[in-house]
Amino acid sequence: MLRDGVVIQTEHLGRSPCVRWYSQAQAQALFEQAGFTVGTLTAGFTFDAASPDHTTFCIIATRD
Repeated sequence: MLRDGVVIQTEHLGRSPCVRWYSQAQAQALFEQAGFTVGTLTAGFTFDAASPDHTTFCIIATRD
């Protein structure tokens, strides 16, 4: 997690996050329920925009 460009928290995942089985809509809803504002969904592990049919995607979100 970054705050003002400074790393304030890190996390190590023992299992790859790409193996979760959420749709884009489900993942966005979970982020929003946790208090995040979803900014961008990217395709796979790139910075290209995800289309609705992408099943592997990353979410870039912020939380104030």
